[in-house]
Amino acid sequence: MNYFRCQSVFKNMHHIKGEKPIYILGTGLSHNGSSCLLKDGKIVVAIEKERLSRVKHDGGNDFLSVQYCLNHAGISVNDLSLVVQVANFEKENIQKHKFIGKRFFTENCTVPFITISHHLAHAYSAIGTCPYKECNVLVIDGCGSPYHHCEDLQGAVIPTDTNSTPGLYAEKDSYYHFNGSHLQALYKDFSVIELFNRKYPVHLPTSSHSIGGFYSMVSNYCFGNLDDAGKLMGLAPYGRAGVYTTPIFALENGRVHLIEAVLALFDKPMQVEERPLKTHFQYYADIAKWVQTETEKAIQYIFNARLAFNKHENICYAGGVALNAVANTRILRQTGIKNLYIHHRNA
Repeated sequence: MNYFRCQSVFKNMHHIKGEKPIYILGTGLSHNGSSCLLKDGKIVVAIEKERLSRVKHDGGNDFLSVQYCLNHAGISVNDLSLVVQVANFEKENIQKHKFIGKRFFTENCTVPFITISHHLAHAYSAIGTCPYKECNVLVIDGCGSPYHHCEDLQGAVIPTDTNSTPGLYAEKDSYYHFNGSHLQALYKDFSVIELFNRKYPVHLPTSSHSIGGFYSMVSNYCFGNLDDAGKLMGLAPYGRAGVYTTPIFALENGRVHLIEAVLALFDKPMQVEERPLKTHFQYYADIAKWVQTETEKAIQYIFNARLAFNKHENICYAGGVALNAVANTRILRQTGIKNLYIHHRNA
């Protein structure tokens, strides 16, 4: 099953509804894993895996979260009409009965499965919960699906330097229009993945030009954890303006690229056995201030560019970068958006 079949299923749910309830399970297999169960189009239950495993940002295998949702509703796997699943870098090799361990479904499960790409899942999460009948949707995160996994490319503007070779380019930001029944990609930007670039003391975890990936890298630099981005945002107000003034991102032609030479300035990476944040607090606070300020500029630039490309009074915003509440305040104040809905779910 592909993206277009997925659109058709959602669009025609009310036509096939009979006496038996229609249960659709959505499940996320990337970091911050979660599952959500719909009954006749309405949310019955949703939970993040970390709430069950007690492991912060737990993801990958979804056994616990799927089990919880089905048990909560008092139904079995066979009562499901459809399972929609998503990961980051895997797609065709996601098996219904195992993925980083045993899943709640058996190998002989007859329930239909749809596997969609990462940014498409973010976009669906936004339009599925927003108050708008029609809207545009912007997705910005650390790293989405590889180009060859994306099924929403048709009709979208895609930068010509994007290479479709499997594994080399991944989603960076995506912009969609939702007309009330159909989600159409308008613009999709991709970034090259260079996992083995070690020229500098630090490096991005995946995509070379990702806003979210860069922010995660600095989170790791300051706190020793890629997933402490919220702490980095909280540290920034303690920093001093003007200590670091070097631009971090090149903002050109509606696109954001990391200026690679900036990575050389991060020359004091945190050592796990030390506590440099306590002993060199002002240094890391100044770094956070600089990074937060430059990140806000980059996000606002993307918003302005996409709105200039295709404007709508209703905008949904999703993806990990949408968790930056300070940047979101700047967007509201300076982009002229009339209605902004932010889906705070980091997947």
